[in-house]
Amino acid sequence: RCVGDNPSCSSGPPVSIGWDYSDSTVIPLDTYEANRPPRRTNGQMLLPRAVRQDMLLKEWEVPRSEIASAVRTNIKVKNQRRQSVNNMSQKNEKVEKLVQSAGRKLKRTILFKKKPSKEIQELQRQAEKAAAVIAQINAEEEAAHQKNLREKMSYEQETIEG
Repeated sequence: RCVGDNPSCSSGPPVSIGWDYSDSTVIPLDTYEANRPPRRTNGQMLLPRAVRQDMLLKEWEVPRSEIASAVRTNIKVKNQRRQSVNNMSQKNEKVEKLVQSAGRKLKRTILFKKKPSKEIQELQRQAEKAAAVIAQINAEEEAAHQKNLREKMSYEQETIEG
């Protein structure tokens, strides 16, 4: 067992299965199944923050700096996920409004039979607006991606130096 990287850990350091193992007694599966204790509920399988931290520090002798680093990384990943969800909902709202607006104008064209050339020009303007919004969204996503890369590189450099 070791410090993990699972961002669904609500607080404190996540715990994971490591590559180290210890040899133990081998027993047949049927014997194990016949003698094993009852299955635990999901709530019983959760480890409170204090228990995880004590296990890491005392039983597995994980340095405090490694635990702190894992917690910081976990918080950073959760914030990035939250920001991604927020950004997507805002971007989706803009695109959805533009699509709805274009749909209403198309309906009006069909129902009220405006001059085709004026309506085509209006639809072209709507399409240009939608393209501009999409280009802006793509630019914002690329900027956010570049920022995340810079932060990660800075964090890794701090970890190496610290």
